[in-house]
Amino acid sequence: MMKRLLFCVLFVLPFAIPAFPQQVALTFDDLPEHGDLPPHVTRVGVARSILGTLKAEHMPPVYGFVNAVALEDTPSEIKVLRAWRAAGQPLGSHTYTHADLTAWTVPKYESDIARDEPFLEKLMAGQDWRWFRYPYLREGDTLEKRETIRGLSERPGLPHSAGVAELR
Repeated sequence: MMKRLLFCVLFVLPFAIPAFPQQVALTFDDLPEHGDLPPHVTRVGVARSILGTLKAEHMPPVYGFVNAVALEDTPSEIKVLRAWRAAGQPLGSHTYTHADLTAWTVPKYESDIARDEPFLEKLMAGQDWRWFRYPYLREGDTLEKRETIRGLSERPGLPHSAGVAELR
């Protein structure tokens, strides 16, 4: 009898107690493009499909994290970012070139973040665009790099980060 009670307490009871509610943020990285497309599929078509699903599932706002360098070679892909905004979804920075902080100096990385900002500021039209996600989720290979870039969020007018950060 004691063994059965012990079994219930140790193995069954933990699964019977409701789990604490958790929050998950759904985001999309590497807008407006990432990788090759299948034949007869457009990037705007992919974005519209994603946006339609988000709407149909009544999702809360979903950030799209932008690498604006893609617009240099394909300026027409601004349509992807405009579709994202037209659907009421916010945008944030993923650095201009998808830079890896472990391979870059802090000043070069800060400059890359800054290059993304004019696109975000324009597309977000007065709304908060100062959100940042580290590419590869790499916050640097030294404590100094990590603290310096995280410190951007404490400066007025600059972007947010935890994987995602507010740049202030």
